[in-house]
Amino acid sequence: MRIFVHRWMLVLLIGFAIPASVRSQDACPVPSFILPDKSPNIFSIRQEADLGDAIAESVQREYRVIDDVITENLDRIGRRLLAQLPPSNIPFRFLIVDYPEVNAFSFPGGRVYVTRKLIAATRSEDELAGVVAHEIGHIITRQSAADLTRAFQKILGVNSFGDRKDVFEKYNKLLDNVGRNPRVMGNSEHESESEEIVADRVSVYLSKRAGYRPEANAEFWDRIAGAGGRTGSALSDFFAVTRPEQRRLRELRRLAQQLPSACAGTKPESAVQTFEEWQASVLNYSGLGYRESLPNAMLKQTLHPQLRSSISYMRFSGDGKYLLAQDASSIFVLSRDPFEFRFRIDAQEASAAQFTPDSKSIVFHTAGMRVETWSIGEERRTSLKELTITEECLQTSLSPEGKRLVCLNENMTTIIFETDGGRRIFEKKAESFASPIYMYILAFNASLGRSFRGEFSPDGRYFVGEAPTQSGYVAYDFVEGKELKLPPSIRTLLDRSFSFMSGGRFVGASGKTGEKSAVVSFPDGQVQYSMQVGIASVAPVTNGDYVIIRPIDKYPAGVMDLAQKRIVVASKQDAIDLYDKTFASERIDGVLSLLHVDKEAALGNASLPLSPLPRLRAVSLSADMNWLALSSNSRGAIWDLRSGKQVFLSRNFQGAQFAPDNTLLVDFPKAGQEERMIARIDPVGPTAKIAVPLKDSKAHQAGLYLVERRDIPIGGKNRSEPGIAISSAETGKELWNHAYPSGLPSINFSRDDDKAILGWSAMSEFVREESKKDRDLKSRIATEKERYGDYYFQILRASTGEMIATVYVETGVGSFRIRSAETFGDYLILCDTQNRLLVYSIASGKRLGQIFGVYGRVSPALQLLAAENERGIVTLYSLPSMEKRRDLIFSTPLSFMQFSQDGKRLFVLTADQQTYLFDTESVISDVKPTTQAALKVTAK
Repeated sequence: MRIFVHRWMLVLLIGFAIPASVRSQDACPVPSFILPDKSPNIFSIRQEADLGDAIAESVQREYRVIDDVITENLDRIGRRLLAQLPPSNIPFRFLIVDYPEVNAFSFPGGRVYVTRKLIAATRSEDELAGVVAHEIGHIITRQSAADLTRAFQKILGVNSFGDRKDVFEKYNKLLDNVGRNPRVMGNSEHESESEEIVADRVSVYLSKRAGYRPEANAEFWDRIAGAGGRTGSALSDFFAVTRPEQRRLRELRRLAQQLPSACAGTKPESAVQTFEEWQASVLNYSGLGYRESLPNAMLKQTLHPQLRSSISYMRFSGDGKYLLAQDASSIFVLSRDPFEFRFRIDAQEASAAQFTPDSKSIVFHTAGMRVETWSIGEERRTSLKELTITEECLQTSLSPEGKRLVCLNENMTTIIFETDGGRRIFEKKAESFASPIYMYILAFNASLGRSFRGEFSPDGRYFVGEAPTQSGYVAYDFVEGKELKLPPSIRTLLDRSFSFMSGGRFVGASGKTGEKSAVVSFPDGQVQYSMQVGIASVAPVTNGDYVIIRPIDKYPAGVMDLAQKRIVVASKQDAIDLYDKTFASERIDGVLSLLHVDKEAALGNASLPLSPLPRLRAVSLSADMNWLALSSNSRGAIWDLRSGKQVFLSRNFQGAQFAPDNTLLVDFPKAGQEERMIARIDPVGPTAKIAVPLKDSKAHQAGLYLVERRDIPIGGKNRSEPGIAISSAETGKELWNHAYPSGLPSINFSRDDDKAILGWSAMSEFVREESKKDRDLKSRIATEKERYGDYYFQILRASTGEMIATVYVETGVGSFRIRSAETFGDYLILCDTQNRLLVYSIASGKRLGQIFGVYGRVSPALQLLAAENERGIVTLYSLPSMEKRRDLIFSTPLSFMQFSQDGKRLFVLTADQQTYLFDTESVISDVKPTTQAALKVTAK
């Protein structure tokens, strides 16, 4: 199997051969496939394992690796297959990975990864064993090491390796220079196909020897690759029309038939769990993938109350008894009478949830085609389906009963699948009238979630969606099992926004000024209400003669009474729904309110439980670590970390920084009648006041500074050039400005010291002009044969603009790009696109080393670097040696991390809104703290 991601390293999942030295002499000998002589390998088994570890560190952040007890069954299968081969020194590991593709892959040195979606797609242990055996074949041949041998030799001229440190350093050097010869990193399509077939030979052999059905390999491949049982023939081979997946299926079937009966091993005994039970436990697994390990934590406490993300979607059940409220990571289920919280569903990256037509369950799906059904009465998941289809869906829509899923694929074809098994029900291709450019624009918009809309009726009978066809739509009747032709009165409503309503109705906003908007019966299209909605969009309520209009005047949402044709509710929140005259909305503090259209007093209020911390727009920790400020996209707050209690709550802010006196400077964006401003908040009061009005300013807050890109006067009054102006966020007074007529730089400000980092492409006109004044830069440019992709940084004193130092970053002809930059004392930390933190000395301008990870934080006093690589794992390294000192393993991902100014304490905030404080010296020396009480005093 193959996995394709943006990193070139993952395409090295290739090749198989078994050395003659491991042939068996029994009635079913190990096949003797010999590697070609032209494939040298400069790695020992140990070095290959180290190389696999380096590759894993560089890519495992891209997905969640599950290294927990749940992998034991996969490990059992792998060990049974390995037992059919002579012993080797390869340290095999069998891991489950949470990745939204049906796939498996392997790294040099024994790492085998199987995606959770592939496990869901298998129908038996025999099929899964065949996949694992295939990956074992890739590893025992050491073909990936042979390919990397070629890469190291051709790109770096490396012909040997030493210890583990040497392997990691040379692998990083390869990442630094892969852009110099990118063609080396990969095989031709013909080579890849041949190597996969060779690996299949081993897979079939190992499967039968281990007591599994070898035919299962072909059955699984046929189903997943979509070969449809077709294998091609000698004639189709001759005319080169046999597809690769068909040839591979033919070979798998042939191999299974040719194996002698003597190869059949003893069928595996039933495990404690049946395969189906284990498969279900894998699908239901919700942990990070490893066990928490936090030695020497000084303090752990939960923020109270916790910061809530705003509710983005609300919906009453069809019978009006329940309400669901959904944010970025949770679905909350509430009863309407009494109005109270019932249970929470973990639903990160989920689509908008729906009640089933009978109002007894909730269904939703994710971008990875995972479909879940939850029983309201039982308050548990009753169905989980991993839809395995070969299509790449740009947009999807799930029917309200969860039985069908509509996919708009990259060819702009609309396909309707059954979620149970993935059978295609209907397909509507884009029609030839559309030009390639038009199709590209449509596909691009669809990939961003724009342009195409599709809706199911509340009972799940009908689907209507936009389509790049002559008619401009696709409509389907699932009861009749055929496509629908819509009347003109409905087609007109597909102009901007449309949806089904209760009672067999359909609503749409149409016309340049919304003058053609209407509610009609479906499917005959009889007009029931006409309305004027301007340029706003329309959406249905669950029940009643109302529609939701977004936006309305200065509010994000409003409710129109269709009979009276007037707005009866104006909401400050986007999420709102009605059932008859009762509506639900969210307050600023995150509490949900149940209200009546004709009454001001709330009918009821309901608080919601913890939801994982949303993506933060702003975060700041005071220097004494007593105060923490956080803001999401909807609200912000301040906590006293000595008690964990919230002391201030407000609307969201888009920038935040504690000043030396512990007052907080925040950037409040414009909201309603309130203009944008920098406010100063004293958390002790708490009190807040305007520090700097920013009504028409284009500046953005960067710590204690305001940064604005604008024209800077040069010489005479009438001459100016593009530049940067830096002002104080406390007073608004301009501190310094600088014109950059030959190219504006990127700009980053350090969180922990008074430095600004300005960056340019080394190919820019600015760098060329600067080299005329800077001898060192001129000399560096002269020695660089290829400057493509390189960077030039200037480190300035943020408060004065005074130049401190310059750093030149070579990228090996664009082998990597820089994502962010930050300074800590003499260290410049650059985060690159290879999942690395590059460490430079500001004083010397030289690169000191690198580690795999993101979100680097440095304690200059203790010479320590902390970074998160895999989600939830913080690793501490010594500087400048880059020696790994300690792992801190959390149960949830990190949201924020910072050393104290003296470096002796490390503060960590995780996504479950837990705060931790560590004694840094104790952590790295493994000295346990004294007493909890004493440590709490230290934390203050």
